[in-house]
Amino acid sequence: MSINARNKGHNYERKIVKEWQKLGWKLCKTSRAAAPELDAKKVDLVNTDPFYIQCKAVERGIDYHKLLSEMPNEEQHNLIFHKRNKTEVVTMCKSTFYELLEKKIKY
Repeated sequence: MSINARNKGHNYERKIVKEWQKLGWKLCKTSRAAAPELDAKKVDLVNTDPFYIQCKAVERGIDYHKLLSEMPNEEQHNLIFHKRNKTEVVTMCKSTFYELLEKKIKY
């Protein structure tokens, strides 16, 4: 990974942190500094309960299935934020999506 790619990824994480803080998760931080053990488990942001969040800012395709399977399988809902060019998407397992719909979770 080049230094520019690493910086791009870290910048994207910080951007998503700011967005989550504006949405009410005031304690949201990157896991690199706050929780290295979660960072090693493919979780990029902490204090985002009930979600685990992985951020990707890459132009190539991502194997979402593989990445979701590598994230912790606990009580949290796993989300992947992916930025490619100017388009951003959020990916999750279908079961997570339906659970959120059923509960009509509003945070």
